[in-house]
Amino acid sequence: MQAESESRTPSVAPAAPASTSLPVFPLAKLLAVHLAVGAGLVILWAVIHQGWNFPPPIYKGVLLGLSAAIVAHLAGTVLGALLSPAKGVANAYLASTLVRFVLTPLLALSLYFLLLAEARPVLIGSLVGYLIILVADIVTMMQAMQSMQSATRPASSTAGASARE
Repeated sequence: MQAESESRTPSVAPAAPASTSLPVFPLAKLLAVHLAVGAGLVILWAVIHQGWNFPPPIYKGVLLGLSAAIVAHLAGTVLGALLSPAKGVANAYLASTLVRFVLTPLLALSLYFLLLAEARPVLIGSLVGYLIILVADIVTMMQAMQSMQSATRPASSTAGASARE
């Protein structure tokens, strides 16, 4: 009797497939894209300013708005990376986007009052900076998700084939 009960209970727990790994939040890629696009926007604004010779308050206001957008994107991305192990990549990215959406106008408004800049240039700079960095961010995230899916797809198809055999 005891031998029968021992043979029914498995002695080895089923092992999880080695190829199954959780998707990783692409923090380094996103931060690099945010910094590169943000630096590009600041340089582009400096070149535009040289060509059209905007008054200093307008130049300063747009720079403050761009700075607010860049800092908000960086902070939101770091928060997303911190949330991704517990909530998953998709939920962490959604939370990151929400934080960036709320943080950009708050930072722009804070810089506006703190440094007494003109309102319209700060608003325009933060809006343009937010939208352009967001587009680059979405493209980067979609590429990262596609590469994660293509990396896991062959492994899961071989696991299914070995399970059938």
